[in-house]
Amino acid sequence: MDTPGNNDEPLSSDMQSNKRRRKKSIVWEYFTIETVDAGCTRACCKQCKKSFAYITGSKLAGTSHLKRHIALGICPVSRLNREKNQLVPYTAVPKTEGVSNGTEPPRKRFKATPTFARTPFDQERCNIELAKMIIMHDYPINIVEHRGFIDFVRTLQPQFNMASFDTVQGNCVGIYLRQKQSLLNLLDGIPGRVSLTLDLWTSDQSFGYVFLTGHFIDVDWKLHRRILNVIMIPSLDSEVAYNHAVAACLTDWNLDGKLFTLTLDPSFANDIVRENLRGLLSIRNPVILNGQLLIGNCYARVLSRLAQDALGSMKDAVNKVRESVKYVITSETIEEKFVELKQQLQVPSMKNLSIDNQKKWNTTYHMLTAASELKEVFSCLDTSDSNYKDTPSMDEWKQVEILCTYLKLLLDAANVLTAVTCPTSNAFFHEIWKIQHELMHASVSEDPFISTLTKPLLDTFSKYWKDTSLILAVAVVLDPRFKMKLVEFSFSRIYGEDGETWVKIVDEGVHELFIEYVVQSLPPPTFVDGGNEVVTKTELPEDGNMHSTSGTVLSTGDGLTDFDVYVSEITSNQEVKSELDQYLEESLLPRVQEFDVLGWWKLNSLKYPTLSKMASDILAIPVSTVAPDSIFDTASKKMDIYRTSLRPMTLEALLCTKDWLQYGFTEFSNAIRSVMFKLFVATIIIPYSVALELSDESNLCQPSPNCPLTLGKKMVSTVTTLHSSPPEPNLLLYFLEKCKSMDHLKQIHSQIILTGLASNPVVQSKIIAFCCIHELGCMNYARHVFDAIPEPNIFFWNRMIKGYSQINYPKCALGLYVEMLKKNVQPDHHTFPFLLRGFTNDVALQCGKLIHGQVSKFGFDSNVFVQNALINMYSLCHQVDNARSVFDISSKTDAVTWNAMISGYNRSKLFDESRKLFNTMENRGVLPTAVTLVLMLSASSKLKDLDTGRRAHQYVVSGMVDPSLSLENALIDMYAACESMDEAIVIFRSMKKRDVVSWTAIVTGFVKSGHIDLAQTYFDQMPERDSVSWTAMIDGYLHSHQFKEVLMLFRKMQIEKINPDEFTIVSVLTACAQLGALELGEWVIAYVDKHQIKNDIHVQNASIDMYFKCGNVEKAMRVFKKMARKDKFTWTGMIFGLAINGQGKEAINMLSNMLSASVRPDEVTFVGVLSACAHNGMVEEGRKFFSDMTTEHGIEPNEMHYGCMVDLLGRAGLIREAYELIKNMPMKPNLIVWGALLGACRVHKNVDMAEMAAMQLLQLEPDNGAVYVLLCNIYTACNRWESLCKVRKMIMDRGIKKTPGCSLIETNGTVHEFVAGEESHPQSAEIYSKLEEMMEDLKIFGYVPDTSELSQDVGEEKKESALSRHSEKLAMAFGLISSERGATIRIVKNLRICGDCHHVAKLVSRMYSREVIIRDKTRFHHFKNGSCSCKDYW
Repeated sequence: MDTPGNNDEPLSSDMQSNKRRRKKSIVWEYFTIETVDAGCTRACCKQCKKSFAYITGSKLAGTSHLKRHIALGICPVSRLNREKNQLVPYTAVPKTEGVSNGTEPPRKRFKATPTFARTPFDQERCNIELAKMIIMHDYPINIVEHRGFIDFVRTLQPQFNMASFDTVQGNCVGIYLRQKQSLLNLLDGIPGRVSLTLDLWTSDQSFGYVFLTGHFIDVDWKLHRRILNVIMIPSLDSEVAYNHAVAACLTDWNLDGKLFTLTLDPSFANDIVRENLRGLLSIRNPVILNGQLLIGNCYARVLSRLAQDALGSMKDAVNKVRESVKYVITSETIEEKFVELKQQLQVPSMKNLSIDNQKKWNTTYHMLTAASELKEVFSCLDTSDSNYKDTPSMDEWKQVEILCTYLKLLLDAANVLTAVTCPTSNAFFHEIWKIQHELMHASVSEDPFISTLTKPLLDTFSKYWKDTSLILAVAVVLDPRFKMKLVEFSFSRIYGEDGETWVKIVDEGVHELFIEYVVQSLPPPTFVDGGNEVVTKTELPEDGNMHSTSGTVLSTGDGLTDFDVYVSEITSNQEVKSELDQYLEESLLPRVQEFDVLGWWKLNSLKYPTLSKMASDILAIPVSTVAPDSIFDTASKKMDIYRTSLRPMTLEALLCTKDWLQYGFTEFSNAIRSVMFKLFVATIIIPYSVALELSDESNLCQPSPNCPLTLGKKMVSTVTTLHSSPPEPNLLLYFLEKCKSMDHLKQIHSQIILTGLASNPVVQSKIIAFCCIHELGCMNYARHVFDAIPEPNIFFWNRMIKGYSQINYPKCALGLYVEMLKKNVQPDHHTFPFLLRGFTNDVALQCGKLIHGQVSKFGFDSNVFVQNALINMYSLCHQVDNARSVFDISSKTDAVTWNAMISGYNRSKLFDESRKLFNTMENRGVLPTAVTLVLMLSASSKLKDLDTGRRAHQYVVSGMVDPSLSLENALIDMYAACESMDEAIVIFRSMKKRDVVSWTAIVTGFVKSGHIDLAQTYFDQMPERDSVSWTAMIDGYLHSHQFKEVLMLFRKMQIEKINPDEFTIVSVLTACAQLGALELGEWVIAYVDKHQIKNDIHVQNASIDMYFKCGNVEKAMRVFKKMARKDKFTWTGMIFGLAINGQGKEAINMLSNMLSASVRPDEVTFVGVLSACAHNGMVEEGRKFFSDMTTEHGIEPNEMHYGCMVDLLGRAGLIREAYELIKNMPMKPNLIVWGALLGACRVHKNVDMAEMAAMQLLQLEPDNGAVYVLLCNIYTACNRWESLCKVRKMIMDRGIKKTPGCSLIETNGTVHEFVAGEESHPQSAEIYSKLEEMMEDLKIFGYVPDTSELSQDVGEEKKESALSRHSEKLAMAFGLISSERGATIRIVKNLRICGDCHHVAKLVSRMYSREVIIRDKTRFHHFKNGSCSCKDYW
């Protein structure tokens, strides 16, 4: 075998035919050529001796596969050498120097491919770079132990030895220590002080992490923001842990005496934490301005809190918008339809719909603003797509737009904090003042929605304004563009005449602060020890006298010494102005936006040496504790599990070093970005001469010709050319298209005016369109432009009318329409839809018919778009008859028109009319759309009309209407409402996509059908649950009388951080009422106030009901008196509550007050009135009210009223009259009526009438155990033992189960349940001990057990024992041992209280000086001082 490098080797004919094909590849250092036979040559590896195809006939295989054999380690010998770190360098053979002999053709220049062997391998450097990579990109340190990462790195560089976990951790800490030393050197050299911020991160464990970030200005007047420490605190509740963290930071960075301000996150910084920190810092640092600049609140957290509160106050409307946006963008078909509608309606919005991230409130704002611009499209989508039914109403759209107005105010303020470079503190005063000013004005707005929205925001922000206005005012004084003038202007606008007082406070604060800096800059005096006294050393003349006594000594020098003294005396008598006064008296600098305040102070530091030191500290004060990328977060950050597993030292090293390294990379990129921004602004907005100045950045290196900086300077050269001639019209139109704000628009407009293009219709149209449509547009500016047009055509008028309608200014739109008519401009078919869509309810009522007349006058009453707009307008103000008149004259060929009318009927709750119209629509052969079906399914759900619902479903089954998510949800809701859960489940399981509405509909269906277990099963399977689904499940347990489960579910809802709404609160308060859980109920009411849940009339009515059913009449009355509005349910609830609490006369007086308030009572109201009469023995009053129901109020009595009258008469002993009343009833008596008669028979021991009533009851309900029990009690009281035995045998034979007596008592927010004779309670031994003691004590007071109602055939002693173990007595004993002395004992009993327990409760109230309140099955018993509120009449 010969090598190809031998030039004496004879070449084959093929190779001779092309002598230029020399084997110059580096691969031949490792291979030889081996001829197998004629026409076949193979390459053989020198190391492993394996051969490979090279030449076969005329086919050349090449060398790529040979290179791979060596380079990739396929060769086993080569791989073995590499593992021994003895890899032969894979390099080309160097050329032999000298001159060619002429026989060898010239060689090709070899272009070597870079390989690992060519660059010297540095293991240590690789380790350091690996550590930097882990730091910068938050990779876990144990990535070095991941098999895949190890293999990947070894493939890239086989020589690299992977470092261990400990080595990489050590390298990370080493980088941290080196960077820390550099930062320490920087901090040691700063002339001023450092301000700190504290931010708290939580974790899944019980400890937290405090991030301490330093803010300072260096000697070159550059503002820095550096994370100094990340310190773990073992307990989030510790009030001194933050002191330890701050103290550690001060020591670690040698900041004792150099700390200026401390900014905290209000989420953890309570008053105690603040005072502890203030005490610590006052010892270790000089207190500036008596500590007023020491502690501050986080601006970003305050803004986030305001935004969350504002969004939370409109949660329902925001959720509707969110669901609407989600409905559109999650389906390509619907999105295409949406875009088509947008084009048809000529909605020029350029914004794209997007779903928000609810952890970032700014994304919610952007979602709302984009959707608001397209509200007209959503409204039309409602009528054209039957599946879409979540459309917000016009009032809700208006409210969302108002909400966005105030969110925009917060967003603009927060955007200042998102800059990568730290803003100086002077940038915030005006932003904060603007928020305070706007909220103050909005809170007193005549618009109730605006005032309700902004008052809570103002309360929150006013606290921040009060805490920070001084420090931020001082900062803005140090801005030479504003000084004291902006402070004077701002405070006068907020405080009016009192503004001068506040300005004076700021002025005195600035001067006081300046004096402290002057004092600190003075050199310290020299002191000498003079025994017990310390005296100041002063230089005296050598003779020890201040004045020479010799008058003959001649003066020396130039003879002008006396002149110097004279001048000194004159100037000393004149007022010398301080640096601060000189600075304040100088003229203000021009107010330019791109002003470098730090650069100005750097240039003027020699002129104002002391004031500049003060400025360097003040301007570095941070207002936010969070990083720029967390400004819009709605919750504090949380440390992940990996980071919490690291040692605190390692974690601090990783986080701090990342921040320090990033700063170095960011600083230069920010400089580039800043220059490019200035260049861009210069070419578009500001004068061209200024643009040239801004582009001159001498501190940057020269970029390459194609880099962004060079391109930016080319743009400036373009500006220079443009400076000599006006901008091209096309360029100005382009700028108009790209315009983003009103400021930009005004500047572009000024250039347009200079170029003479202001009268161009295209330009005018674009300017007006921006003002009318853009979220930052201004209708006032649009109006100015519009008024300057001599003869605007109908397109301009329509655009302006549409603009006013979009911002919910219908009166302005109407005024413009009137003006249009006065100028003899006739409307077209677009004018009236634009005008009518902006109408509110009141405007529609006032002007709707007038505009309808205009429609007819101009001949557009047959236009389908105008007709639809008129129908919607009349439906809005509930004038459905007028809407129907428009509908009747329409062509009725378009389903949108039918949808508008059906929607109008639904809005007015005329669901039967909707059904009739749907039937007519089908008979006319008009094909319904998905919107039609959703509307009809909603009506069918309310009517429980399963047939119509199935008919609507058939359109989907037959394929005539495509199914959609909203349509399928409507079907589930309809079937569930009609209690056809089998069909609902079939649809649910066939759905390709389900949302929370789908799941909630199923849960609600099972709840309404009484299958609470199935509802819970589906509820547990829900992938996402909102407040509606939680409330549906809570209502299910409420309706199934599982009140404890209601409270448990509410607690789970809070654990999952789902915010309840007013409907949830009503259900929970109702459960508390049924359980008699007063403490829990009051906690829920406090929860409503704390979390600003809508406290509407329904919540207030539920609060009244809860207080009454817990026996607290006083607090129920207090809620009632505070209510701004009362409906008939409020009055009826008050009458019922007073009645069951034994205050019958007050209940009747409440009816009189109800009538005086012009509130008409209904049949339920009179049930309460008659109950009040029955419980208080007011027979004549009851008879009168029963008669007046029909004669004066037109209410026919029903079974409930007759039951109350039977109860009234029976309790009074008029049993025969009660029976006669029953016989004369116009309807068949029910359980309530016969039960009232049986109860009266028990009281008066009328056996014959009792047997007759019991027989009637058992015919209606044979298994009613209460009837048998009452009958047994009557027989026992009358000594009818034979009859008693027969009833007992009947109970045994029929398997009748008696309802066990059960009593509930609440202590410390927990409801305890007791059953007669049961010993399952954890404190049973203690309870029974107290019960025995209580019964013995009662006997001293004359207690004798009343066994007359016990029907057991046992001895007297056993009867007494059974009596003593009644559930009420157990609950009373527990109340005595578990509550404080004198506390009220509240008990809820499921059955009627027996006479013996009633007697015991009276004695307990007197013997233990306790008020005992027992609510039994029929009424309340308030026991106090040995008497009961029922006066033993129950």
